[in-house]
Amino acid sequence: MKRSETVKHAPFLCPCCRSALFIRTSREETPCFRSIWYQCSNLVCGATFNGNQTISQQISPSGLDRPLMQLPMAPAMERAKALQALRPKTDQLDLLDTMETSV
Repeated sequence: MKRSETVKHAPFLCPCCRSALFIRTSREETPCFRSIWYQCSNLVCGATFNGNQTISQQISPSGLDRPLMQLPMAPAMERAKALQALRPKTDQLDLLDTMETSV
Protein backbone atom coordinates (compact mmCIF):
# COMPACT_ATOMS: atom_id res chain seq x y z
CA MET A 1 0.00 0.00 0.00
CA LYS A 2 1.21 3.49 -0.78
CA ARG A 3 1.71 5.90 2.10
CA SER A 4 -0.89 8.26 0.58
CA GLU A 5 -3.55 5.54 0.80
CA THR A 6 -3.19 5.11 4.57
CA VAL A 7 -2.52 8.74 5.61
CA LYS A 8 -5.26 10.84 7.16
CA HIS A 9 -4.57 14.52 6.56
CA ALA A 10 -5.50 16.90 9.35
CA PRO A 11 -7.22 20.24 8.67
CA PHE A 12 -3.99 21.98 9.71
CA LEU A 13 -0.89 23.17 7.93
CA CYS A 14 2.58 22.82 9.38
CA PRO A 15 3.51 26.04 11.21
CA CYS A 16 7.12 25.60 10.04
CA CYS A 17 6.69 25.10 6.27
CA ARG A 18 2.91 25.37 5.60
CA SER A 19 2.70 21.82 4.16
CA ALA A 20 -0.21 19.58 5.12
CA LEU A 21 -0.04 17.83 8.47
CA PHE A 22 -1.24 14.28 8.84
CA ILE A 23 -2.48 12.55 11.95
CA ARG A 24 0.18 10.12 13.09
CA THR A 25 -1.88 8.72 15.97
CA SER A 26 -4.60 9.73 18.40
CA ARG A 27 -5.93 8.53 21.74
CA GLU A 28 -9.35 9.00 23.29
CA GLU A 29 -8.88 10.35 26.83
CA THR A 30 -12.61 10.85 27.56
CA PRO A 31 -15.71 10.68 25.35
CA CYS A 32 -15.29 14.41 24.60
CA PHE A 33 -11.49 14.81 24.64
CA ARG A 34 -8.89 13.32 22.29
CA SER A 35 -5.07 13.72 22.21
CA ILE A 36 -3.68 13.85 18.66
CA TRP A 37 -0.13 13.63 17.28
CA TYR A 38 0.61 15.22 13.90
CA GLN A 39 3.52 14.94 11.47
CA CYS A 40 4.43 17.25 8.60
CA SER A 41 3.99 15.70 5.16
CA ASN A 42 7.09 17.54 3.88
CA LEU A 43 9.88 14.97 4.30
CA VAL A 44 12.55 17.69 4.47
CA CYS A 45 10.72 19.49 7.31
CA GLY A 46 9.50 16.42 9.21
CA ALA A 47 8.27 18.45 12.21
CA THR A 48 5.93 16.70 14.66
CA PHE A 49 3.30 18.23 16.93
CA ASN A 50 0.67 17.20 19.42
CA GLY A 51 -2.67 18.78 20.21
CA ASN A 52 -6.14 18.15 21.51
CA GLN A 53 -9.61 17.86 20.08
CA THR A 54 -12.51 18.74 22.35
CA ILE A 55 -16.27 18.55 22.00
CA SER A 56 -17.54 21.26 24.33
CA GLN A 57 -21.14 22.17 23.41
CA GLN A 58 -24.17 20.66 21.76
CA ILE A 59 -25.80 22.45 18.85
CA SER A 60 -28.87 20.22 18.68
CA PRO A 61 -30.12 17.61 21.16
CA SER A 62 -29.79 13.88 20.58
CA GLY A 63 -32.78 11.99 19.26
CA LEU A 64 -32.16 9.15 21.73
CA ASP A 65 -34.54 8.67 24.67
CA ARG A 66 -31.63 8.38 27.11
CA PRO A 67 -28.32 9.58 25.59
CA LEU A 68 -25.17 8.46 27.38
CA MET A 69 -24.06 12.07 27.82
CA GLN A 70 -25.61 15.51 27.47
CA LEU A 71 -23.40 18.54 26.95
CA PRO A 72 -24.38 22.17 27.55
CA MET A 73 -26.22 23.72 24.65
CA ALA A 74 -24.34 26.34 22.62
CA PRO A 75 -25.19 29.93 23.71
CA ALA A 76 -26.69 30.77 20.30
CA MET A 77 -29.12 27.85 20.60
CA GLU A 78 -30.11 28.87 24.14
CA ARG A 79 -30.73 32.43 22.91
CA ALA A 80 -32.88 31.19 20.00
CA LYS A 81 -34.98 29.06 22.39
CA ALA A 82 -35.42 32.01 24.77
CA LEU A 83 -36.49 34.36 21.96
CA GLN A 84 -38.97 31.80 20.68
CA ALA A 85 -40.44 31.35 24.17
CA LEU A 86 -40.92 35.12 24.54
CA ARG A 87 -42.93 35.49 21.33
CA PRO A 88 -46.68 35.96 21.74
CA LYS A 89 -48.62 32.75 21.12
CA THR A 90 -50.75 32.80 17.97
CA ASP A 91 -52.32 30.18 15.72
CA GLN A 92 -50.56 31.65 12.70
CA LEU A 93 -47.65 29.65 11.28
CA ASP A 94 -44.35 31.51 11.07
CA LEU A 95 -41.93 30.73 8.24
CA LEU A 96 -38.97 31.96 10.32
CA ASP A 97 -39.69 29.41 13.06
CA THR A 98 -39.27 26.53 10.64
CA MET A 99 -36.07 28.06 9.26
CA GLU A 100 -34.51 28.53 12.72
CA THR A 101 -35.23 24.96 13.84
CA SER A 102 -33.70 23.49 10.68
CA VAL A 103 -30.38 25.30 11.21
